[in-house]
Parts: sequence; C-alpha cells; structure tokens
Amino acid sequence: MNMDIKKDFSTSIHHWQLRHLLKPALDLVPQQERELSVLYVQDRTIYLATIKDDPPPPKAIVSVDFSPYCFTYRNGFLAAAGNSGSLSVFRVPPSNIEQSDLIWTGRVARSAVNAVEICERKGCIFLLVSSNDGEVKSYHIPSMLLRFQGTFSASINHAMLNQAGDMLIAVGDCKEVFVQTLQEDKLEEYAVFSGLDVQTLQEDKLEEYAVFSEAEDYSYSCSWHSDDRTFAAGSQDGMVNVW
Repeated sequence: MNMDIKKDFSTSIHHWQLRHLLKPALDLVPQQERELSVLYVQDRTIYLATIKDDPPPPKAIVSVDFSPYCFTYRNGFLAAAGNSGSLSVFRVPPSNIEQSDLIWTGRVARSAVNAVEICERKGCIFLLVSSNDGEVKSYHIPSMLLRFQGTFSASINHAMLNQAGDMLIAVGDCKEVFVQTLQEDKLEEYAVFSGLDVQTLQEDKLEEYAVFSEAEDYSYSCSWHSDDRTFAAGSQDGMVNVW
C-alpha cells in the first residue's frame, strides 16, 4: 500500500469518545482496490471512498434517520446504530450497491449503542450490539431474532466473537476485560424473510469464563487474533493489552 497517498474526506463525529466510524470496504470494491477503499460516516449517510490519485467522488451507500455513533459492514449487510438504541440494518449487494435496501429498523437498547459488529457462527450471520445498558445482544441476520444477551457491570463499548464463534470478549466503562463462552441452549424454528422455508436456528447463552484487568482507564475497542485464543483491548489511557 502506498502510504504517500493522502485524501481528505469530511466525516461527522456524533459522540466525543466513540470512533467506530471508519471501516474497510471489503467485497464492495474489486480485490485490487480493497487496500485503498473505506466506508465512512458523514452526517447521516455512509459513503464509500477510494483513496488513490484522482479518485472518483465518494459514493453514498445508505442513509439513516439518526446520527450514527457506529456502523459495520460484512457479508453483504451493513448496520448503523446511535443514541437511544436506534439501529438500522441494510442488505448491500456487493455486485450492485445501488440496490441496497433497508431490512430492519428500530430500537435495541434504552440508551446509546456504542458499537455494532457483524460476525458468523455455525454458518449463520449475527449482529453484536454493545450498549450503555451494560448489555451485549446478538441478533440473527436477516430475521433479527434475538439469539443471546449478556449483562455486565458497566456500560459496554465494544464486543467481539472469535472466528470459531465460541468465545466473546467485551470491554466498557471499567478497567476489566470480560471473557465469556458461548454455549448452545435450544433450537428454534423460524420463517426466512426471503421465502416460506422453515429453518432451524440455534439459540445460545453466555457463560462467564474469565475477567482480566490490566488497563488503568476505560476501554473502547477489542479484537481477536486469528488463532481464536489471543486477544487485545485498547483503553482510553493509550494502552493496548494483549492476552
């Protein structure tokens, strides 16, 4: 990647602490452009921009009726969330982003949603929602059925599942990093939105595995290594801790 290329794009920060407002474009652009393409928030719209010499104008992907605090894109779905628990989920076809459509909108928390992440578990796509309610909720996409919910002792700023989908880490307005395992609970049938097929969906539950504490301030981001057993958390004091 050519680090000498610099382009200025106007972004909107709707919360002075939260910064989940820039994401890789992934499969929304050709493979050769992925290192130079980003998704970002401006006002209430999420744009796709290419960072290269003489780039085309940024392209509007979706717009929402609230000011996003965070958003995420993966597997052809984009989710944006903000204050008062507002959440909108869109289907964004990589081959034709102009055909993006809203599949769900509503409230998933009583207070601000601090982070959203799209992940996979056993072949299904899920949305993780972290909020100031001190909760992490997981919704199946596209049905938006609640699959599991974890309650913590502090507002949660970010949570991530590992690639295997069997462990979750969460950080928030505290010095602790919460590590939980995901256990199968019960099976449930649901009607798929795109047709009349009935599928079986696994409902899960979280169980506490460990709690780590190394930071001296609140944490705002966390991430798993690809080995599924190593993870990191970044805190407001500028520290990154790896376990």
